Amino acid sequence: MVIHPQMEALWSLQPLKNNDWLRSRSESNLGVLEVRNGFEFAPLISTSVGLLAEINVTILRNRHSNDRQGIHGDIDNRVKTLFDALRIPTLGEINVLSEKGVIFHERTFCLLQDDDLVTKLTVETDRWLGVPPHQTLAIIRVAIKASTVTMDNLDLLS
Repeated sequence: MVIHPQMEALWSLQPLKNNDWLRSRSESNLGVLEVRNGFEFAPLISTSVGLLAEINVTILRNRHSNDRQGIHGDIDNRVKTLFDALRIPTLGEINVLSEKGVIFHERTFCLLQDDDLVTKLTVETDRWLGVPPHQTLAIIRVAIKASTVTMDNLDLLS
């Protein structure tokens, strides 16, 4: 849910601000909205609009040099957790998160419809000095690519 306000703010900026993708898709129109377990999700990167993502992540955390694995686990587990946070949750995940008290917004904004839409990933890790040991910062840069170039997605391509 930490990603939601950032993605919601992105949708208020050009070129997303004036497009009409924030609707359910049908054969006659483009749309990114998906309803799962009664919750509405709005992913930016979606098959319905022909977009893919290349992601570059820098993970900063305060870790002691003698802590090889640490409380955050190894890099592949951290990346899997990050990918889970960037995509629409599965039906089972929605149920578990709801039981744990996670409150979904009326419309939850996320980056990915599914993590299969990531075509390239680079990850760097480094130390983040001067913060509590359990704090992590992920700097995520996304290059939007097209699986199919259309007039509707042309403004978003990098």
